[in-house]
Amino acid sequence: MRDIGLLETAKNLILEKKAEILAMCGLTDFTVVISPSPNGYVTLQYEKDDLVHLVRSFAEFGLDMLDGCCGVVVSHHVQVYPSFQGKGLGQLLLQIRQAAILQAGYTMMIATSIADNRRENHILQKNGFKSMHQFVNARTNHTVTMWQKNLRLEIR
Repeated sequence: MRDIGLLETAKNLILEKKAEILAMCGLTDFTVVISPSPNGYVTLQYEKDDLVHLVRSFAEFGLDMLDGCCGVVVSHHVQVYPSFQGKGLGQLLLQIRQAAILQAGYTMMIATSIADNRRENHILQKNGFKSMHQFVNARTNHTVTMWQKNLRLEIR
């Protein structure tokens, strides 16, 4: 279930870190867009001037309240595009997602990742997430790992 306030909070937290993100990614500017439902992803985009003026995404993620459980948010569809990996952006975006979830009053975060996405899995594990389940997505044939973390335990 979409909580547009949660996505707006994440967007604002990203904008507060804009100078840091620009420096780590070697960009001069970027925008943050919340795509309309049903996707509702938060997407970071920059303009690239080649022969044609293009807008390119360089990172994105989704955050959804778990239906029927107002204390849990599921983080999904996390992507940092290849030329922006290895710069610390994935770690920073995880911190922003966690802060947004806490500010919006949620307690538990569940994150999904593709099992062979070593970078994302490493970031989650390094930040205290515990693997809770793996399954094969019948639609994509990807093995998906579900991770969990009680965010309230960090602020005690």
